[in-house]
Parts: sequence; C-alpha cells; structure tokens
Amino acid sequence: MLMKLNAILHPRVIRDFLSWCQAFGDRPYVIQEAAIIYESNVEGIFDKIIHVSCPDEIAIQRVIKRDGSNEELVLQRMQFQMKDDVKAGLADFVILNDGKEMVIPQVLSIHEKLKELSIQY
Repeated sequence: MLMKLNAILHPRVIRDFLSWCQAFGDRPYVIQEAAIIYESNVEGIFDKIIHVSCPDEIAIQRVIKRDGSNEELVLQRMQFQMKDDVKAGLADFVILNDGKEMVIPQVLSIHEKLKELSIQY
C-alpha cells in the first residue's frame, strides 16, 4: 500500500517542485523539504542535499510529541527510512539538530555556502 501511494504521490511532488523552481529561478537557490529523498530515488534532481541529523531517540520523542503517536508506530515508519548516519554520509551538508548544538549558526553557514555556489553557476 505504501509503495503504491508513493508511486502516485512522489512524481506529482517532483513535478510541482520543478515547476516551482522555474517560477523562482532568479533566486540564488531554492530548497525542497523532503524526508525520504534517497528512499524515493530522487536525489539526482537536486544540486545539493542538506540533511538534518538527529539521534533516533530524540527523533522518536519529537514525533510522538508532534503527532500524538506512540513509539511502536514511529519505529514502524522508521523501518522504511534509511539510517540517519547513512543519509548524513550521502548529503552535501549536515545540520545537527540534537538539542545541544545551535542550529541557526549551522543554517547560516550553509546559506552563505549556497549563495557562493549560486554565483559560480
């Protein structure tokens, strides 16, 4: 069922994103939020990938709090996702969001690098 849903949904999301990129192509860069880029095999359409990394224990608690879910359901969903350290190794940039590291300086650093890269294109 999940594979069928993804097969219907993901191509439409990508099509809308590419259209959005054309509409805002005069900007230094555009960002697409997507939790399952690698699992959906769409990483090739992006110039750079930013991964937001978080220890599993913290991620589980955040999802439970956000969705009112429970640990079992969260773990079931996580089975279909690539491990955090693997995604971090594939990404061009990593933001550590563990509640200890300051996130905004990391984001600003990536922003500056992306602006520099946009000038080179």
